[in-house]
Amino acid sequence: ASARDDRPGAGSGSRRLARPARGFGSGQWAYVFYIDVEGHRQEARLDAALKALDQLLTDAPKGSAKSVSLRLARAETLASAGQFPEAEAAVRAIISETPPEKAEVQALAHNTLGDCLRAAGKVKDLRKLAAAWQAV
Repeated sequence: ASARDDRPGAGSGSRRLARPARGFGSGQWAYVFYIDVEGHRQEARLDAALKALDQLLTDAPKGSAKSVSLRLARAETLASAGQFPEAEAAVRAIISETPPEKAEVQALAHNTLGDCLRAAGKVKDLRKLAAAWQAV
């Protein structure tokens, strides 16, 4: 489904492609939301999306499911903007600070890392990531 994005900071006429939200974490009302921003990586709307995500992150409790979800969305937005090293570093930070017992968070973060590596054309690293998950 697609819809016009009327949120502040979404940019002029940007659209978001909504993917179904799904449960995240163990708490009630904890969900992951995905936002895909259409546009060229040099367009101002990607910068606006990053600024909006930064503001939402400021308001989210540190370490909460909302914070992790927003950080992953920010990493995907960075990758969309062609800022691959920053995107990869952001996701790897989430992976390293998340305990292995939080398998769902680890899985979401590794999926996002895969998206970032694929967008960056880092096929060798992508293969290593796939091999590591097959060993689990």
